[in-house]
Amino acid sequence: MLFILLCYGILMENSKKFLESIKRVAYEPHIPFSFEEENIYGEHKRMFIRAFGINKGTVHWLFIEGIESLIHGNFISAAITLLTGIEASLRTLLVAIENDKLKEWINSAPVNQNLDSWLASLAEVNLKEIEILETSYQRQPNLNVDLLKKAYKYSLPIQELSFDGEDIIQKIISCKRPKIVEYRNWLSHGNLAQFSQKLYIDPATGEYTDNAIGEAKTAIFTSECLREISLNIVKIAVNWAKALPDYYDKN
Repeated sequence: MLFILLCYGILMENSKKFLESIKRVAYEPHIPFSFEEENIYGEHKRMFIRAFGINKGTVHWLFIEGIESLIHGNFISAAITLLTGIEASLRTLLVAIENDKLKEWINSAPVNQNLDSWLASLAEVNLKEIEILETSYQRQPNLNVDLLKKAYKYSLPIQELSFDGEDIIQKIISCKRPKIVEYRNWLSHGNLAQFSQKLYIDPATGEYTDNAIGEAKTAIFTSECLREISLNIVKIAVNWAKALPDYYDKN
């Protein structure tokens, strides 16, 4: 028990360092990761594979690619890809649970077996079974209140999908859309105006400023407007990934 608590404490501390590193490169892309930061990033890649590399290893790539986009300053693609990863992981988990495939798919994750065994298992995939499960996948809702309610019914740790200051459980119980659903809808449909930066006229200089002075005169959108939201989504993704192994062990 002490060993488990020690490992959890190390992971928590490293996750804090990881999020700090991601935030730093998001604002200072010209300063690359240090050797320690690279190691911690590699550790978190393995964590994403452990959490999301189910069903022959597909969903975890959305999280890894989303973080890579953020590191390289592509904040629109980072936010969209990470939100797609969260949606895909929820839908895939529900398919696994409803078809009694959870344990099988967890054990098929590439992190749980060597590469040769994993590649061999891919060659043994039953195409008929894929068709059946694909039909089940298509029946799952998109990322909306209904999907989150289903996940809550199966005790998935969806509280980790809350943004700061938000109670996602209370919102879905009262049929209100949480922020993760709103952001997913706006970004998936290209409604970027929701994230525009308001600009004000500085009375002292007559120039535009982002400091709130009186009434906003206009708004402008650049990719950087999604930087903080992308960082928040990475934080949610890390917490979601850390919570799932415990769920797997109990189910």
